[in-house]
Amino acid sequence: MKVYPLRLALGLLSILFGFAVMPSASALTVPTLLAVPEHFAYPRYSELSQHRAQLKTRFGTLKRKISAFSARCASVDKGSSAASACRIKQRGLTIKIGAYSKDAKHFNDRVRAASGLSCQKGGFETRRGRKSGKEYVNCKCRFGFATTGKQCTRKLTALILQNLPAFITREKNGDVRVDLIDLDDASLSVNIGFQGNAITTGVNSYLKINTLTGEELSVGMNTSLNVSTTKGDLMIANLKGNVRFKTNTKDSVFNGLQKKARRYFGMTKAWVKKTHSRRFRVRTPTAVTSVRGTDFVFEGKANGDMVVSVLSGGIDIRPLKGGKPLKLDAGQSGLIPKSGKPYRLPPKNVSSMAKDWQMKSGIKDQR
Repeated sequence: MKVYPLRLALGLLSILFGFAVMPSASALTVPTLLAVPEHFAYPRYSELSQHRAQLKTRFGTLKRKISAFSARCASVDKGSSAASACRIKQRGLTIKIGAYSKDAKHFNDRVRAASGLSCQKGGFETRRGRKSGKEYVNCKCRFGFATTGKQCTRKLTALILQNLPAFITREKNGDVRVDLIDLDDASLSVNIGFQGNAITTGVNSYLKINTLTGEELSVGMNTSLNVSTTKGDLMIANLKGNVRFKTNTKDSVFNGLQKKARRYFGMTKAWVKKTHSRRFRVRTPTAVTSVRGTDFVFEGKANGDMVVSVLSGGIDIRPLKGGKPLKLDAGQSGLIPKSGKPYRLPPKNVSSMAKDWQMKSGIKDQR
């Protein structure tokens, strides 16, 4: 550490001119004042900065007094009254330098302690203080960052971590728009989906996406809906048009999504496997649909009702307000009303359901 040998000058003078003997040079050093980090918030930054400025002023005053002492006492005769006055002056300066050294060390300790409690990257201080004899710091995330646990992460990362599963586009065609709610990053495209997406497709347009856990979602033409997640389940709302869901257990597809989950979202392999193994569920504002190895279609009506048709496998529709679940298997359909309990519709042939989907969605195949 850099030091200022202020008292060393007094020691040399005492040797040359017979003043009081000073301690060794190693004990006659003054610590350098540490800089106050700029990220310290007001009033902490202001208080420490003022304290440092006061210490620098004291240090400058001491330097001037030592220079004056050297000029006045360097040529006095031993045993003279002037030499006696110089010894008194020397003792006074020694006391002042000792006090300054103590205060400078205390200041540096405070700065180090404050630095140890400093906010992490992406955050800034809002308040510091002492409680039960210990210092504490309150932090707030900067613009563009959000709080995840006790850390500040970029909004993009935080949003994904809080609202999984997100989705990745598999295929798109024509006029497809994805509006990102509460996210102002214009560079984001339809390739990655986030909480609260409003998806809209135009004439002869469609969108095919995969969740990170392997499910496929196809959005047909002239369709609009909101996609988000609730407790890990896929949530759709305000559906007008046609969407098709298909659970996918192919290892090749799952492994590919697993790599994308790690690359885009930092998810671990174990997390993806755990999430992939759980039963896939689709939530609407009025019901939860549990999926059993299923390929099924949702059609949103203008009045807010939704018709669900099962092409393979089976689903269980459970009303959010309670009641007996409605079980549907391949070739069966049900209606989920905007208000009220879901009920079964007359059965249809599976091939007829598939043709109806192709006609309304504009998607000729489902791979």
